[in-house]
Amino acid sequence: MKKTLTILFLVFLLINNTYAADDESTLPPCQGEDYTWTDCFGTFTDSMYMENETIVEVVYVGEWKYYDFSGQGIQTFTIKGKVVTELVGEFEDGYFLHGQASITSDNGDQYVGGWKDNKSHGQGTFTYADGATYVGEYKDDKRNGQGTYTWADGDKETGKYINNEEHGSHKYVYADGRIEKRKYKNGKRIDNLKEKSNTNTGSNSQTQTQSYEKGSVVCKRVWKQLINKRNRHAVDTWEYSKLDSFVEQAFGLYTTFKDTAAIDYGNNCNRLLELSN
Repeated sequence: MKKTLTILFLVFLLINNTYAADDESTLPPCQGEDYTWTDCFGTFTDSMYMENETIVEVVYVGEWKYYDFSGQGIQTFTIKGKVVTELVGEFEDGYFLHGQASITSDNGDQYVGGWKDNKSHGQGTFTYADGATYVGEYKDDKRNGQGTYTWADGDKETGKYINNEEHGSHKYVYADGRIEKRKYKNGKRIDNLKEKSNTNTGSNSQTQTQSYEKGSVVCKRVWKQLINKRNRHAVDTWEYSKLDSFVEQAFGLYTTFKDTAAIDYGNNCNRLLELSN
């Protein structure tokens, strides 16, 4: 998520309870040149040049201390006349400490919610470019606490997360209204599914466990779990690329089983999930 939270490709979504800095500050207006401003309220405008020669206009409106942004304020970034991000809250020594933020990466992923120590923190909403969303609690830039993950097709899962991974009891609601209770430990399902054992006797005996569920059901579930795992990583990382290949394979298997009653006797989809760990 680190790349997601850079200012190079931010897109702003206005936060409803925007802080009106000029209405609430009790400090006097700043006077003179900005390099002399301290214990005052002022507006600062600057320009940044990106590697691709894009010009970003930066505006800070708020409180100053020792010649830098410190106290309550609002900072915005504008590209070609369009506001592309806004940070509202507490600043210190020119850095945004905590408050509310709305940030979108160049690939379309967007985070809107609480912010602390340069990380997502508190209640927030993350919308992925593929249409999936997570609404819930964050801590240290990760899903931590109660939350709901909704896929683009309408399926949703609600439960507890620890460091981005599902943990404890979850409720999975399919788009058609069916409800399934699940249990996780450190991101892995541990609830019991219906199983059957095929036991061969003799010197080469082995036991295989298969689910009675249709291949389309198993593979769709695995496909969605892999999407969830993939989306925990920034797009430009090796982990994202690796998991994206598993997502494509799982989707291919799901497509094969779709609209059939066939069972995945080869356990191919669950194996993909195991290999992705």
